[in-house]
Amino acid sequence: MRSIRVYLNRGIAYDALGDMERALADFEQAIRLCPKRAEAYNNRGYLRYKQGQYEQAIPDFTRAIELNPDYAQAYCSRGSAYGMLGRHEHAMADIEKAIEIDPDFLLAYVNRAAYYLNFDRIGEAEEELKYVLDHEPDDATRELTEQYLAMCHEKNKE
Repeated sequence: MRSIRVYLNRGIAYDALGDMERALADFEQAIRLCPKRAEAYNNRGYLRYKQGQYEQAIPDFTRAIELNPDYAQAYCSRGSAYGMLGRHEHAMADIEKAIEIDPDFLLAYVNRAAYYLNFDRIGEAEEELKYVLDHEPDDATRELTEQYLAMCHEKNKE
């Protein structure tokens, strides 16, 4: 099954380089080779999400969850896709499930804060974001957290 890992890794590399077509081809090849590999569906779903194809991303995230019910990242990503489609109840349920599965998955807290912010629940959003900063996030999560905190401060000024 090493070849599947090669396709997944190369697909991630192509995505990082902005070559969505090749990334998609690699994720689809990984799925053909091993249709029970949750990570392949999650990666393809994330790629579709990044392209604004939220409706198409949701079945991929759902399949990843079916294959691995403890896949916090897939729940969080599906929640984000639901949120982009205005299906906020589903979005929050998935984000909550991601946190339940993996309380250390800080990006899920950032996503929950984003929803609080969208509904002008500024205090709750700030609490979530401060929690993330207190738990040593990676650089990308820290940057996103700080951007949302700035948005909270702007909304507080209004």
